[in-house]
Formats: sequence, C-alpha cells, structure tokens
Amino acid sequence: MRERFSKLRRDSHHGGWVLVTHDPEREQLLAVSKENWPQNRFDALQDPQAAGAVVVWSAGSNLPGVGPRMVRVAANRFPLYRVEGQEDREGVGMYDMMRGLGAHEIVIESDNPQDTILTMKPQHYALSLQAFRERITDLRKDQRMRSFSIFREWECGKPAHPHSQLIASAIIPLGLKDELVAARDYYNYKERCLFCDAIKQEINEKERLVKATAEYVSYCPFASRYPFEIHLFSRRHSADFCTEPPDRFPALAEMIRDAACRLEAAVPGWRILMVLHTMPVFPPRREYVCTISLDYHWHIEFLPQPPGFLDWFARTGTHVECTPPEEAAAFLRGVKVSAP
Repeated sequence: MRERFSKLRRDSHHGGWVLVTHDPEREQLLAVSKENWPQNRFDALQDPQAAGAVVVWSAGSNLPGVGPRMVRVAANRFPLYRVEGQEDREGVGMYDMMRGLGAHEIVIESDNPQDTILTMKPQHYALSLQAFRERITDLRKDQRMRSFSIFREWECGKPAHPHSQLIASAIIPLGLKDELVAARDYYNYKERCLFCDAIKQEINEKERLVKATAEYVSYCPFASRYPFEIHLFSRRHSADFCTEPPDRFPALAEMIRDAACRLEAAVPGWRILMVLHTMPVFPPRREYVCTISLDYHWHIEFLPQPPGFLDWFARTGTHVECTPPEEAAAFLRGVKVSAP
C-alpha cells in the first residue's frame, strides 16, 4: 500500500524539486469529465465536519452596494502537500528525497456558486485578497514553511463556484528560485529593482501597456511565454504581498477584474490561470536574505491556457507527477515492442 504522503525528489539534472504524488480520489475525479463533477464539492464549508474538512479562516462583511458576503478557507480535500510530520530528508544513492511537507487550502470567494470574477464587485473580491494576506501571514509562523503560492483558474464564460488555491511548501520551487536569481543578479549589477525598471519602461513606451492607475499597472511582458499573458504590479515597490495595505485591496481587485475581462474577450473558451508571486521565507544563512526586500517585487501573473492544458509548474513553480518513475519504467519494460 502506498504512503499517503507525497514525496519531493530533487531533480539533479534540471535543478529544483519534483513532487511525486498519488491520490486515488483526485485521479478518479480527474478521469471524469468536468460536466459530471459533483456539484456539492464545496458543501463541506457549510458543514465543517463533512468530508473531514476543517474551516480555518472565515470572514464576512456587509459591503455598501454589495450586501452581506462571506469568504471562507478550508483544507483541500485532495492536498498536494500535507502539514503533518517533518521533512524526513533522506538520500537514495546519489539522489535526494523528502516528504511533501506543506499546506494546501481552498479559498471559497463567494457563497454564491454562480459568481464569477466578473460579477463580483471589487469590494467583494477584496475580501479574498484579505484572506490571501492573512493565511500567508499565519502559515509563515510555521518555521518549516518556505514558499507560498496562490493561484486561481477559470474557464472563460463559464460560471463555477469561485475559488482559489493556496499552497505553502517547505521548499523554494524552481520557478520562483529562477525569478529570485534574475532579480538578485539585476540588482547586484544596477542597484535597482528589475521589476520597478520594467514598470517604468512599459509605462513610458505604452506599446505593451494594458492599464495603468495611480496604484497598479498591468502589461504584456516583453518575452511573453503564453498568448495574451499579463503581469500586474503594484507601482509601490514591495517584495511581500503581505505588506500591502488592506485599504488598497479594492483598487487591486478592480485591476484583477479588468485584466480578467480583457482576457475573456481575447481568448474565449480558454482557461485563465492567475498566480500570485510573493517573496519566500529563507533561513538566515541564505544569501538571498541580504537584498530580497530591495530586489524582488510581488506581482500577479495571468497565463491563458488552451482547453485541456494542465500546467502545475505554472501554478506552483514545481513539476507535479502522479506516476512514480519506478512504476512507469516497470510498465514500459512490460510493453511488447512490435517488429518493424
């Protein structure tokens, strides 16, 4: 019987870590077409005892012009990472492995399952941003946690119970590490923030600019990796999303909605992946600690993806594999190769 904990394996070839996980319930759900998914998969939030779910954060507000709204956070029923236990680092010959230690939570952004990011008013979605901020702040108290990723995805034009996912991990994912190295190298060379310089250039040139306000700016990056990719930055330099004042969240929510609205018009039928990038937590001995508050800049990336495309690396900065290589190799050895 497989251990229920996922395992992180260090990729000695490409660098970083790969998460090898197995969850029969998740795999069974993914094998079912989305149209046939159970409609009550968020019912556990109404009953904290249902399906073993635990509500860990809840906030409501009677917003002017919006009315009463509730945002809740619960443990993910199909977690990639689990908070129980220790890292259990071990060597497997020349290779390194550790337990998939972390947290995986769901942020339910509205009590109305028909809401979308376009129908929610900025004051409403600001509650979700507040939840992101408070959950990351709380998870940082666990000294085992190093990085924090929040992502949201939706299919253009199709309402689905609005939610985001938060992942905390005991590692610095390769995707984030590459970003940190680029930011640090730029700062060491120019003594300026890479992202602040990019913001100034995009505002001045206007060629790739999507929208600019007094507080935030969105633009299509010079070297876009996805069609209609958008990056959203605060014009105020800050490496840490958790230092963003809550009174700015409605304005940030409006910018998020603006980007979402434009993307739904640009790529109808596609899925939009929205990912929050913020600074990780380092042990004191790490060299990144010296300049990260000066060289890094939290931001949100919108990555449009065609139907059927599942990219965990874009979501979390870590490759996720549900078939352990030992099982893959055993299956491949058993395949009879026909003669030409």
